[in-house]
Amino acid sequence: MTISRSTRAVLGVVPLAVALTIPAAGPALAGPPAAGNAALQALAALPLAAGDFTSGARADYGSDFFLAGSIPCTIGPNGGTTACRWVTPSAPSGDVLTVTASWAPARFAPASAASVARAFARELPVRTRVANQGTDCGRVTAAEVVCSSPDDHGFVLHTAAPGSVILW
Repeated sequence: MTISRSTRAVLGVVPLAVALTIPAAGPALAGPPAAGNAALQALAALPLAAGDFTSGARADYGSDFFLAGSIPCTIGPNGGTTACRWVTPSAPSGDVLTVTASWAPARFAPASAASVARAFARELPVRTRVANQGTDCGRVTAAEVVCSSPDDHGFVLHTAAPGSVILW
């Protein structure tokens, strides 16, 4: 059966070649703002922390857990979810985590304390970082946590009062 041009217009049928037009370069990623770039440079200069931050629990799938002062954080493997249980006072009501992943820009999110906190989590010393398969988190200062995941997503937490955050 052949559909005439006028029938296509009435039925809203779009020629296949137009419906499948895909830009060759794909979507552009915004990347971190200038302040985020400075934080990423500081993160890259930090040495890896000594010791093992990985959970041995099967349910944790190789995630790393650490404390940045009183703030619990986790890094998921393979660019997975990375989160710290800290948000600015201006975060939406009910959101308690700052979260990023290789497939999604950083954001605030609701969650239970159990999602990032583990009893065995060790303090991440200031001026060190933890790395887990492409994702890095570090304590640049006692009041600054920087996390960066693959595909140019991450966050900077400035935890000294009143607190601020950079998300990308």
